[in-house]
Amino acid sequence: MPNSSSERLVNQNNAFRQDGGVYSDVIKGITERGECPFCRENLRKTHSKPIYAEGQYWLATENAYPYENTSQHLLFIAKSHIETIEELTPQGWEELRQLIADARIERK
Repeated sequence: MPNSSSERLVNQNNAFRQDGGVYSDVIKGITERGECPFCRENLRKTHSKPIYAEGQYWLATENAYPYENTSQHLLFIAKSHIETIEELTPQGWEELRQLIADARIERK
């Protein structure tokens, strides 16, 4: 479990990539600012892809920094702060399930 609030925001160990340091710089900036990168007011600071679907509980977007050798890398971002999946409501689960199903159909 992370010890500090900045460790809860982002794990810098995931930032080491072969992209010339761009992703690492983004992660460092998030940590330095101490802000949640997924909050709506902060998302545009570090994420350049458009939101392509949005519901009451979730929004969906393409990952701005996809893993290598993937045809698609989508992010489903909870609109409220949750730290574990146990915090999701049945309604939140259902909406996530539907967003994933829709993405599979639309992005074939």
